Amino acid sequence: IPVMLATLVMSGNVFLSGVWVCFDATAYFGVQAFLVERFGRRAARVLLALVVSASTYSVAHYIVYHLTLLRERLAAEVADFRTERASISLETDRERIEFCICKWYGSLDEFDRYVQESVLEHIRQQLGSSALVPYWAALAFSLPSALRTLDFSAALNLRGAVGCVGYVLIVNPIVFLSVQVSIQQQVLPWYVSSLISWLLLGLLWGVWATIAFEMRLVPFLAVFAALWLAVLWMYQPSLLELKFLGVRCGGRGEIIDEDSGEESFEASDDT
Repeated sequence: IPVMLATLVMSGNVFLSGVWVCFDATAYFGVQAFLVERFGRRAARVLLALVVSASTYSVAHYIVYHLTLLRERLAAEVADFRTERASISLETDRERIEFCICKWYGSLDEFDRYVQESVLEHIRQQLGSSALVPYWAALAFSLPSALRTLDFSAALNLRGAVGCVGYVLIVNPIVFLSVQVSIQQQVLPWYVSSLISWLLLGLLWGVWATIAFEMRLVPFLAVFAALWLAVLWMYQPSLLELKFLGVRCGGRGEIIDEDSGEESFEASDDT
C-alpha cells in the first residue's frame, strides 16, 4: 500500500504539474488565443485540454496501469496466503510464531482462512471497491490542481477557485476511472481504448471549464454540488479508506501481553 500511495502522489505531481506548465506556455505563446479565434471559445477549451494533456498523458496511463498491477498482485498474494509458505526474518522464530497463532486463532488453518477472507476484505475496503484506488487517494493525485486554486483565491476569483476545486473533487477522479476502464477492458485494442480515454479527458476538462466560466454562478454551484454527489456515489468513500493515506481514524485494539505469551510457550515446552 505505501508503494501504491507513493506512485500515485509522485506521478500525479508529474502529470498535473506538466499539464499546468503546458497550459501557461500555450497562453504565453498565443496558442490559446489562436484556438479561440479559429474554433470558438467552447471548442477551443476542449482542444486546449487535449493539447496540454498530450505531452503527459502517458504518465497518467502508466500510473493507472502500474497501480492496477500492484493491486491485483496484492489481492492475489493475500487470497493465496498460507502460513507454512510465509517468509520469516529469523527461521528459528517460526515455531514460536506458529504456537502463538494456534493459541489466538485455534489452528494454522483457521488463521489462513482469516487472512484469505477477513484480511483480504479489509484490504479491498482500504484500496476502494469498484474504483482502482479510494476517493481520498484520487484527491491526493490532484494536489497540483488544488494548489492552483490558491492563484484564483488570491485574485478573489470565485469562479476560478471553485473551477479548480471541481477538477480536484469531480473531474480528475472521473478521468481516473475512465483510464482504469480503458486498461481493464478486453474488447478494444489497448491503443484504441487509450485514445478514447485521452479524448474523454480533453472533453471533460473542456466541458468543465465551459461550465465554470460561462454558466451563471448559482446554477454553476448547483451543478458543482450535483456532480460531486454523483462522484461520491461512484467511489463510495469511507473513513476506513483514509488508512490508505496513513491517517488513523481512532479505535482501540487489545494490548497483548508478550510476556504472558512467552510464558505460555515456555510452559508448553516444559510439558
